Amino acid sequence: MKTHDLKTVPPYFDDVAGGAKTFEVRRDDRGFAVGDVLRLREWAPVPGRGLGDYTGREVFRRVTYVLRDYPEVAEGFVVMGVKKASADDCLDCFSCGRMIDGHNPRCMCVEKCITCCDFERDVHE
Repeated sequence: MKTHDLKTVPPYFDDVAGGAKTFEVRRDDRGFAVGDVLRLREWAPVPGRGLGDYTGREVFRRVTYVLRDYPEVAEGFVVMGVKKASADDCLDCFSCGRMIDGHNPRCMCVEKCITCCDFERDVHE
């Protein structure tokens, strides 16, 4: 299982966060697989400049299905079915890479880790 850190632009981010969009279409350059976690971070681009910045909003989604090498999927792309990460899922700490699970994860690093619920963060003591 891998965790993928991905940019998502505002209208699509809102649809994923709100639950209306349960799929992702991405370049197939990361070896996406069922069971992987997508850390989708809202990215606000600056029109015409090719620049932008993260807004601070993010959601976590578990990959439930992967479709590639299908005639209607452009070569080099993948379509993934996704669902909200749940309390039964285990996610990696983005700071140290250790596996954390359950509702009260603890890790020995001093940075922030993710929990298994969207929008929640666990700040280490």
